[in-house]
Formats: sequence, C-alpha cells, structure tokens
Amino acid sequence: MRSELLLLLSIFVLIRMDTKTYFVEEFQEETFKRWIKSNYMTEDQGTFELSTGKWYGDKEISIGLKTGEEQGKRYFLSSKIPDFSNLGDTLVIQYNFKMENLINCGGGYIKLHPPGFDQEMYGNRTHLVVMFGPDICGGVTKVIIVLDYKGKGYLWKKAPEAPTDKLSHLYTLVIFPNNTYRVDIDMITIANGDIVEDFGMLPPKEIEDPNVKKPSDWVDNEYMNDPDSIKPDDWVEEREIPDPKSEKPEDWDDEQDGKYVPPTIPNPKYKGPWNPKQIKNPKYKGQWVAPKISNPDFKDDPEAYSQKIGGIGIEVMQMVGGHIWDNIIVTNSVDYANRFAEKTWKKYLENEKAMWEEQKPPKPKLSDEELNDLKSKSKHKLEQETEPNSDL
Repeated sequence: MRSELLLLLSIFVLIRMDTKTYFVEEFQEETFKRWIKSNYMTEDQGTFELSTGKWYGDKEISIGLKTGEEQGKRYFLSSKIPDFSNLGDTLVIQYNFKMENLINCGGGYIKLHPPGFDQEMYGNRTHLVVMFGPDICGGVTKVIIVLDYKGKGYLWKKAPEAPTDKLSHLYTLVIFPNNTYRVDIDMITIANGDIVEDFGMLPPKEIEDPNVKKPSDWVDNEYMNDPDSIKPDDWVEEREIPDPKSEKPEDWDDEQDGKYVPPTIPNPKYKGPWNPKQIKNPKYKGQWVAPKISNPDFKDDPEAYSQKIGGIGIEVMQMVGGHIWDNIIVTNSVDYANRFAEKTWKKYLENEKAMWEEQKPPKPKLSDEELNDLKSKSKHKLEQETEPNSDL
C-alpha cells in the first residue's frame, strides 16, 4: 500500500513539474502595468480600463480589461511573454470574454506574436502566429482561428457559432504536438480536427487522377424531362401584350416618328414559363467521382503545429465598445487550464447570471390591443396546424 501511494505521489509531482505556465493575466493593478498601449493609429484608438462591468461574479476577482464605450474605435494593447516554442509540447490558450453591449461588428479575440515584435507600433499589421476568439459582423457570429505557417496566416476552415448573450464565456484553444487541435467554449468541446487539413497549410494528400476521365456515356442527371409532357395549347408565356386600348395619336407622323408601336400592359393570361414535368432518369448512374491518387506535391510536415511565441496582444476594432477580457492563460497543461478556469470563471458564473437577471431590462409589456391581436394570430395558426388534411 505504501509503495502504491509513493508511486501516485511521484506521478503527481512529475505532472506538476512538467506544467509550464508561460503567461497568466487576471488584470489586477500590478500585472496590468506590463501591458503597453501602442502609438500606432493613435487618432483612431479607443481607451482601455480595468473594470468588472455592470454585472459580475465577484467585485475583486471579476475585474478585467474593458474597452471604452466609444463608437467605431480600434484597440491596440500588448504584453511580452518570455520567448518559448511549443515544439514537441501542447499549447493551451484560454481566456474569458464578456459582451456587455450588442456588437454589430467587432472582435473579442486575442493574438500571440513571435519574439521581438514591436510593441510601440503594435497594430493590425503586426505579424501574428495565433489568433483565436469570437468575431461578429453582419449578423454572423463565429469563432475564428488563424495559425501561422512559414510566415503566412491560414484561416480555420470551420467557423462554429459563438455565444451572443451578455455573460462571460470561456474560450479555450488546445494545440497538440501531433498536428491536431481542440476548441472548447465554456469547458465543452465544440470542434476538433487535424491542423493540416482544417487550415490548408499543405497541398492535399490526395488529388483526382488526371488520367481518368468521366466516361462519355456516363449520365449524372438524376431527373429528365418527361417525353409525354406537352405544353398545353392555351399556355401563355408572353408576360406583356400591346395595350388594346391604345390608339395612335392624331399628330403621329409615320415618316418622321417611325412606325407607331403601342405601349404594353401585363398580359392577364400570362402563366409564366412552361416547363415539362420531371421524371426519374432511367439511365442515371449517380454523380461521377474521379478516383483519387497520392499527390506528388504533398510533403507532410509533422511540425506544422509549432510556433515561436514572444508576446500577446489584444488588437480589435469594435463599432460598439464596453466589452471585457479576463483570466488569460497560456500554458502547456490542459489540466492546469481547467483548474484555473474552475477558480476564476466557473466559480463565479452563477453570481454573474443572478446579477444580470436583476439588471436586464424587462420585456416590453403589450397593450390590450396588441395582446388580443397576438391571441387571435396564435388561434388562427393553431387552427391551421390542426385542420384535417383534405387529401386523406
């Protein structure tokens, strides 16, 4: 029994010793001093402040980095990270983000940058190695990831929906040293996959065989025109007809004005374009798919996932500000990131929800006339849904 306990203890110690925490930011006064505001595009920059926001889980713990309430501003803020590489190791990037105002267009992501990046001129042109977080614009809300590969950024092909409510949500990106990744929101996995395949960093492993062509007699039209379908004699396809009531003006001169053409009016007999009935094609063989062969241009790179990192930044544009980042962590341990989230985000989430429920504006009360109209529409819809099918 004693030897088993010693073995478990030694394993625990090894796990703790192997954990590397490259960056932790809970946005308290002391640690916030390491963040540098950029001198890039200063005339368009908004302001940052430390704030819990209007609703929060804990008055002290929930302090985060908040963008100002300005309209249509850019935000540039960065901090150094002791230079490191995730080659041969797991990389975990995690933080929580809260949208207290409705973002009609803006970002809530964070960026990692290579060693030696210029903090004084930090901006949207600064080279990045990882970009991760929610992006909202034009009614589309999605989680985006950009990864660097040999100096070029590759956008994640997937784009799962990001939360749009006004509570704090936890975003976690895990990059594994076998060219795979995982994305969690609120400690629940929403996506995972292969980095090379899902970011398109390398040519495809397989391509269509260029020496194999679709057979000339291959039929891939599932439906065909019914040969017995004939357009009715009374079918009218002319959308407009000459106005029968129009008469040539008395002062119209055919030699000077040309031949008189009466104006047109909508044809009352118009039925639209006629299309023959469609039937199943007896010769249909299915969609032809070219056979695949190995791509001679493909060369695998088992280190495509790896990045050299020396800094972190928040570089976003928000048409409406007032949103909060908090509890940023960059580590090599999924377990440590989970425990960090438990004590900094999850522990206080219910308190934040309760405070939000107290403050959120009540739903507008309907007038008696609006209420009666709604009841009438609901009754009509219910009658339609429960009406017997006349074809039965």
